[in-house]
Amino acid sequence: MLFNSIKHSSINGNSLIFKTLAKSRNFSSTIKCQNINLVTPKDQLPYFIQRTQFKSLPIYTEFRNNGSRKLTMIRKVEGNISLLKSELDKIFGSENVVIKKINNSIVIKGICVREVRQFLTKKGF
Repeated sequence: MLFNSIKHSSINGNSLIFKTLAKSRNFSSTIKCQNINLVTPKDQLPYFIQRTQFKSLPIYTEFRNNGSRKLTMIRKVEGNISLLKSELDKIFGSENVVIKKINNSIVIKGICVREVRQFLTKKGF
């Protein structure tokens, strides 16, 4: 092997020798990526669901009336909420999906966090 330089160093009285290679190597971090046209959901859909600060979807479960009423909430909805509601109506039924326009959220009767998360990840959120 060809060595470009040799560096001497000592730590606690022990001498260490560092050798650097003259020949450069290509690692995956140095390989240039190809230009890929990424289509974000906000570009192709009239609504957008913003993720939380920990990068998870804002889907929550609420229990009301001492646990007898179970709800699933989708928060942080921007854009055309009524179109998102109509798409969720096909899955959960129109009587189970309600829009809360005050805080831009959608409330679904029942615990259906898993189904909503699958639906939104298929949409690209």
